[in-house]
Amino acid sequence: MIKTWKTMLAICLLSISAQAKRIVIAFEVPYKTISARNAKRMLIENPQALLLDVRTEAEFKEKRIPGAFLLPEEELKEKAAIALPKKEAFIVVYCLDGSKSAKAARTLNSMGYTAVYDLGGMDSWPYAIEKG
Repeated sequence: MIKTWKTMLAICLLSISAQAKRIVIAFEVPYKTISARNAKRMLIENPQALLLDVRTEAEFKEKRIPGAFLLPEEELKEKAAIALPKKEAFIVVYCLDGSKSAKAARTLNSMGYTAVYDLGGMDSWPYAIEKG
């Protein structure tokens, strides 16, 4: 009887663990990626689209994609509602190497923004950049 009880408990715990993993996976927020070519086309065809640089202010001042505005990834959660009031707006996010932009895209999606695209790092942008 005790052996059966322990077996049943083990099965229940495994079942609960598996369900918990499914719940966590279900709540992971997907985001879309976009190529530089498609991002450029989207920004030209849709004047309301936003190009969001999530790097530091120093990195932004050094060089940036023309038309971008700065909202550092570290400040995104506290300032997005004011800086990005339209949750349905097309938002193209980039950073230096793609790590912060991916995190920012997931954050914005989890905050209810519905058209967020991750461009990745600046090195994926083959077009003109502004310096200084």
